[in-house]
Amino acid sequence: MSLSTRLSLPHMATPPALNWSVDNCTIERAMGVLGEKWSLVVLREVFSGIRRFDDMRIRTHIPRQVLTNRLNNLVEHGVLRREPYREPGSRVRHEYRLTDKGFDLYPVMIALAEWGNRYLADAEGPPIQYAHRDCGAELHLAVTCTDGHLIEKQREIQPRPGPGTRPRTSPAGADPAGDGGRRSARSERVRRVPPAGVDSPSRPRPAHRPRSRVRPGSRAPRRSNADGPQPTVRCGRSDVDRRRGPVALLIRGPFTLANPPAPAPIGGGRRVPAATERPDPDPAERCRRCRPAQ
Repeated sequence: MSLSTRLSLPHMATPPALNWSVDNCTIERAMGVLGEKWSLVVLREVFSGIRRFDDMRIRTHIPRQVLTNRLNNLVEHGVLRREPYREPGSRVRHEYRLTDKGFDLYPVMIALAEWGNRYLADAEGPPIQYAHRDCGAELHLAVTCTDGHLIEKQREIQPRPGPGTRPRTSPAGADPAGDGGRRSARSERVRRVPPAGVDSPSRPRPAHRPRSRVRPGSRAPRRSNADGPQPTVRCGRSDVDRRRGPVALLIRGPFTLANPPAPAPIGGGRRVPAATERPDPDPAERCRRCRPAQ
């Protein structure tokens, strides 16, 4: 068939399933209960006879909180039930057992195991098999109709609307956006914008945090030129620039005491030498000594 012939063929008919509503889909509801990895892992353990919390956690390495949430969810939906037990010297605990609703999931577990054993097993063979308790033969799922016909090929199965099917609100094929309904689905998740004239709620702005004081010995924060002239502390004949801290000490002359002691009166005891007669200490030490007097 040439390309021109294929392009001239009419479009394929619209699938009949587009006329059905999925608001009450039971498959979607079932996946809401079981459609998560750890939920099926928990069911696998319970079907295998592992019913206690610690045994499940050690064997599967599920985080404790995740395992707790999955068990609570299955109990809430009636798939599992709690059965109290108590070991000598311990408090009362609970183990998890299947309800009738949970036992009805056995075909689901067998179908998953058969699919995994067929396509995902290692070269050594499948790690798990389900067998008949009475005779020990391996189990396999078979699909039959109500008239007793065995379905050997999956293509012989055809979905059809059931008694609870609801029609779609929009006619089949009506897609004004042209994107298969994806845009409308996204619009439902977009945050609603308040109408004009209504103030949208907003979080209160945090209060202004004042700048913390600089600890002694730490470096002071730098200031920009827009803050005005930088202060300079004069210590005797030396200048200390606060922009760079104590390392910016510039010695421009000899040091003198800020408050030199007065000489003792004549004949009144030991004479105290004048400040100029004292040996000059270390310049940095003298700066720290006279700085509080400024």
